[in-house]
Amino acid sequence: MTDRARGLAGLAALAAGTAILYIWPPDGNSFYPPCAFRALTGWLCPGCGATRALYQLLHGNVMGALALNPLATVVAPPAFAAAGIWFGCLASETRWSLRVPDSAAWAALSVTVAFGIWRNVV
Repeated sequence: MTDRARGLAGLAALAAGTAILYIWPPDGNSFYPPCAFRALTGWLCPGCGATRALYQLLHGNVMGALALNPLATVVAPPAFAAAGIWFGCLASETRWSLRVPDSAAWAALSVTVAFGIWRNVV
């Protein structure tokens, strides 16, 4: 598979996933997977509520999204934009390099773990 085909497939998957989430709310449909971490431990993982938060964001309800998962609400818009740019560059055969410094990766991991602890303590 060429980079162009991968880019187009990625853009199509991103668009399809967004459309599915926009049309079918997570609260009323059982095809969205439950959180395995919560099922095993009873605790909220850092991603718990992210699907419902994204649904709220797609419908313009920022406060509702923040109430469900503040981390996902803040991280999702730039992450979706970066994914769209990445797949778009692949589709147009434009070279774009994604290099995340180790310090940024460790910082993101630290924030995620701290958020996971915070949401179960508070």
